[in-house]
Amino acid sequence: MKSNSILTLFALVFCSFSYAQNTNIAAPITFFITGTDTVFCSHIRYIATEKGPLRYLEYTVTDATSLPYRRTASGSVKPTNSTIVLKGRKHIPQVSTFEVSNYISDSIYIYDKVPKKAEEPLGETRYIKRRVDGKLKLYIEHDSYVGGLTSTGTIYAQTNSFCYILQLADGTFVNVDNKENMKNIIIPYLKHCEAFTQAYKGDYNIGEEGFSAMIRLYNSLCTD
Repeated sequence: MKSNSILTLFALVFCSFSYAQNTNIAAPITFFITGTDTVFCSHIRYIATEKGPLRYLEYTVTDATSLPYRRTASGSVKPTNSTIVLKGRKHIPQVSTFEVSNYISDSIYIYDKVPKKAEEPLGETRYIKRRVDGKLKLYIEHDSYVGGLTSTGTIYAQTNSFCYILQLADGTFVNVDNKENMKNIIIPYLKHCEAFTQAYKGDYNIGEEGFSAMIRLYNSLCTD
């Protein structure tokens, strides 16, 4: 009980992206999106409360001359190489997306701010990794983590949680783990694309592997 109380006091969701620098290898470039601005950096660390809002954001903005591109809402380029730390919800911008681009392994990881419950789009949120990207976006998370950031590292505690959400092209979120949603929303939506209907001959089920493949096929064929 005591351990659970401590973890409750530190009810944070923590995600950190940091990389060792090597003068012979290009450092991965990350970025986050807030409003219409995109901020490029070489390091991102953030802490979100259990209900979603960010309460800590740290990032190192990379010198613009080392980036393939850098954009802001005004289109200006601002060379800099400094670490910025923001604390408290009032001082942190509303971040919709975090992305980590690792040019060494040619991997991209995107974390979007999505509702904890698809049926409550204005309710609690969390940052979840995109499992499928494209016109339709798929988010799957089996567990959530709470913990406190300490001087010696991060303490994690796994909690029972499951998120299986599909985001439609218009921004609507749909809970995939629901047979009624599959029957009344998802299948009719997919079949509205003739190219997909002609190409897909499999079953319409909510199994993660098969459903993910189905959404990837849809994204590859239905771009309009």
